[in-house]
Order: sequence, then C-alpha cells, then structure tokens
Amino acid sequence: CARHAAATVGSTGFVGGDEAMGRISADACAAMQLHAAKYAYTGVIGVLLGRAGGDAGDDEVLGDVTISHALPIAHGRTAATATLTIALALAAHHAKSESAELVGFYAANEIATDLVPGETVKRAAEKMMDSARESANKRGSALIVLLEPRELPQLSAMRVWRQQSRARESARMEWTRASMELTPAPNLDARALAAQLLDVRAIHAIADFEDAACSPQLDWLSPPAAPLQ
Repeated sequence: CARHAAATVGSTGFVGGDEAMGRISADACAAMQLHAAKYAYTGVIGVLLGRAGGDAGDDEVLGDVTISHALPIAHGRTAATATLTIALALAAHHAKSESAELVGFYAANEIATDLVPGETVKRAAEKMMDSARESANKRGSALIVLLEPRELPQLSAMRVWRQQSRARESARMEWTRASMELTPAPNLDARALAAQLLDVRAIHAIADFEDAACSPQLDWLSPPAAPLQ
C-alpha cells in the first residue's frame, strides 16, 4: 500500500531511555512534513542541519541534538549518488552561512508499513560520517529521522535512528532506533500544519533539490516557513 500523506508531531512517541534529547525547530519539522506529503506516493530524502552536542567521537552517544533546518533533496525509490553528492556540497555551504553543520538525514519510505531506514539514506549517512572522520580526524556521528505516517489530522511521527559501533573496522555499519526523544518546537501550530498537508498549493510550495535541478527558479534551500501559534 502507498504511504499516507501525513501524520504526529505534537507527541513524538519516543521512549526516552538515555540522557540524549533532540530538539527540532518548527521550520525544520514543517519542511519534512510538507516534503513527505508532496510525494506521498513515493519515498523522500533530505538533509538535516543544526548542532550536535556531546562527544561526536562516540558512536554510542548522540548527545544533545538541535535540528534547525531540514533541506529536501530528492524523491523516488532511490536517489542517484551524483544527486546526493552535489546536494550535500551545497547544503554544507548553506549550513556554514547559517552557523550550523550537517547532523544527519530525514527520510520517508514509499510503503507505510516499512518502518526501517532504506539503504539509500543509510549509505548517505555513513558517507557523511566518513567525511566527518576524515576532515576532523575523529569518528563522526550522524542520525536518521524516519517519518512514520499517521492518519490525518495527525502529523508524521519522527523516529530517530543512530549508528552502532562496528565490531571491527571492516564491518558494515549497523543502525538501530535510538532511545532519544525528538521534541518539536513548542511554537509550532501542528493543527495548522496538518491543514497545509491537505492543501495542494501549500504542499507544492516546497521544492527539493531534484525539483530545482529541473526548474532553477525553485529555491530548495529556503523551504516555506512553518505556521506558528
């Protein structure tokens, strides 16, 4: 079955089992929800900007994470490597102008019951971590926020996934759902955002990198502002 357009933000449903807490701005939350709603018939992927606290060199601990921006990259079952590479380079440049850094990715799967991050977003996050290790000469860290659809007027639940430490250096990275709570900004008007997800004009106002590649007048680096209370 195809993925529904939307679902919950007000309460994320995360079970907090460690000290790591996540926060997401209203604008970042809205960008993810609108992107997933626009392409509800397929999967989407985007990059997350913000700040990651704690010890970034410890793959077991994400530390405090603040997500300030969500930039839509692509839609479809898979995103081409070249598309991700170019988009990430532009996103990294944009992050510096916003005094932020790349902290991970968000994604929504094509199938509503598929609640595990796909290979495309996992490989992209692993590449981001490898780049961080090389540039900073330390072990990098990244997260994946997977949008899980709920029936409207709820928004999509946001489930955080993190990487596990490799048992050995040559082993493939494993991902598990983190026991951290992703808390949206309290000024987000979730009811108004849910209404936007049913508004064709509202969801078509957001563009991802692939859209902008075809129509250069579209600005994928500046998603629409979120409705506030």
